[in-house]
This record gives sequence, structure tokens and C-alpha cells, in this order.
Amino acid sequence: MRLLIILWAFPLIFFWGWYGLSYFDINFGIAFLSRHTHNVIFALYGQILGMPPGEVPWALVKVFAFDSLLVLALAAWRWRKSWYPQTKTWLMTRQWVVELQSSSIGVRPPELSQENLIGPVRPAE
Repeated sequence: MRLLIILWAFPLIFFWGWYGLSYFDINFGIAFLSRHTHNVIFALYGQILGMPPGEVPWALVKVFAFDSLLVLALAAWRWRKSWYPQTKTWLMTRQWVVELQSSSIGVRPPELSQENLIGPVRPAE
């Protein structure tokens, strides 16, 4: 699973790093990072995909976002035994969950007082 995340993250980091450097023409003397190369590559992608070159980065954002959601969902499913019980316990001990549950069944939630607040309490002024 870690290998999958590495194989997913490396191309994203490489591509968006190149995109940012070439878009702002921060090339460090390397032709691959120049704005000219950036324009040529996206013109080529635009011709291949049949869309204007300016729309190609937004299409890639959508593709990479969907791909990232799939990989993260797969990782969450794979590691659910480690995070799900803790998350369930955390959610069930929160006051807002108790209030939401009691209000949804028609019972008025308890009034908030110093005893049933969660978190730090400021002294009365």
C-alpha cells in the first residue's frame, strides 16, 4: 500500500512541480523548465486531446483530483481497522452528537453548563 501511495504521489509532485516552475518561467538555466517548453507541451496536449491549450491544465486538475480521491479511499479502506474505531469513539463522545441524537428523537437536549462542556472553559468575567 505504501508503494502504491509513493507511485501515486511521485508523478503528481513531479508534474505539478514542473508545471509551477515552467508556468512562472523559473528555469534555473534548464530548457525543460522554460515557459517556451511549457507552451509547446500544452499546445501538443491540446492538439492530441482536441481542446484549447489553456483548458488542458484544468482537465488535468480534474483527473488528478479524481485519481487522488480513489487512491485515498482505497488507503482509508485498507487501513480502516486502525482509524475507524478511534474515529467512532471520538465522534460518539462529542456533545454535539449527543445533542443531535436527542433532538432528532424529540427529547430536548440538556442545557449547557460548566460540567458538560467539552474543552477548555474560560473563567466568568
